Amino acid sequence: TNNEHYIIAVPYIALIESKISQHENILGIYGKTKNEDIKKYLLNTKILYKKIMVTFDSLPKLLEYIDPKDYRLLIDEYHLLFTAYSYRRDACLSVLSNYDKFKSYCFMTATPLEPEFTLTQLSKLPVIEYEWNNVAEVTVHSLYCKNNVIPTVCDIIYKYMNGEIQGNPYFFVNSVEFIKEIVRLCNLNDDNARAIYSDYNKTQVGIANSKVCSEPKKINFITSKAFEGADIYDKDGRIYIVSDKTKANTLLDISTQINQIGGRIRDTQYWNQITHIYSSTRYINNSSYTEFKSIVNALIEETTATIDGYNKFSDIEKKRYKPTDETYLYNNNGIYEFDENAVKIDLFNYKVTKCLYKYKINLTKEYQKNNYNVINHTSVVKNPYKKSNNFKDVVIGLQNNTEDIDMA
Repeated sequence: TNNEHYIIAVPYIALIESKISQHENILGIYGKTKNEDIKKYLLNTKILYKKIMVTFDSLPKLLEYIDPKDYRLLIDEYHLLFTAYSYRRDACLSVLSNYDKFKSYCFMTATPLEPEFTLTQLSKLPVIEYEWNNVAEVTVHSLYCKNNVIPTVCDIIYKYMNGEIQGNPYFFVNSVEFIKEIVRLCNLNDDNARAIYSDYNKTQVGIANSKVCSEPKKINFITSKAFEGADIYDKDGRIYIVSDKTKANTLLDISTQINQIGGRIRDTQYWNQITHIYSSTRYINNSSYTEFKSIVNALIEETTATIDGYNKFSDIEKKRYKPTDETYLYNNNGIYEFDENAVKIDLFNYKVTKCLYKYKINLTKEYQKNNYNVINHTSVVKNPYKKSNNFKDVVIGLQNNTEDIDMA
């Protein structure tokens, strides 16, 4: 709302949709935005100060129509340039290779990463830390499932549906397949449930793919599309975070994503309560973090040697021989480069999936380190349970074959 031309680069379309629903003067730019709409907005003399929100991917598209020196740039939720780097490298590089073209630039997040995981392109920028006063304490109910997390989630949904628990649960889980399974098992429908996930994911989960600003339902599922930045309004919303050990993409870092999720429902009366449902993971590689870093350093030496050799090949040789391990390589128009950020991503993912979730005590310590009050619970709900098209039959079958959740 200030008197400056501003471009705000964000990771997800949902974040743009959320802000556009609250402010009339914003132009949102992402994959489906028409060139004519961009031109029309820029020529609109009634909007004195242009406010443009653009996804990381679409920043180069916007640069075709503006002089960046006329605009200040805010990169919001910039920690996602790191956490999404491994699967959205091109989108992240769109920001990292263009940000210094603007009048000014600021990378902002409420959940900064540890210095060890700062992207190489940002490592020399000055860092300003703002400490909030009078921060209220949030209690995390850490619900460890001795078995699969799915029966526990089904049991919780049943208790909401029959009125045993008041409010509307929001299950933050980064797996569309997980949502699909829960919808099927609990016989949910569009009248009592909604799901919010990427428009590019064509999986049919059994209920409609909704917008962040759509009407809340009794049961709500949110994927990473709306983990950061998006504004959800539901005074009766209650936050549940699900980490499924069988799906690595659901294992979240407490210092970043879980902190972000904790603030998503802006007006809830249950703002100071979060339930984290998880199970421990089993891994073949039981190396410590220090040992894994030694393995990584050896791979770095191997990678740099590969680059030196490969880039000296003739075009014919390059077609015949390709690097067998491209973990830390970046193919830049046929020339392989060492990607230091890929190393940091590898270390970060190892730390989250191999160290954080291996033992229950690790999660507790990590929560306490991030200023959460922790209450530990254990769920002994287990498979198998009866599958039926009738929700009541499903839950009766589940409860007949299980013990209840131990909230002691």
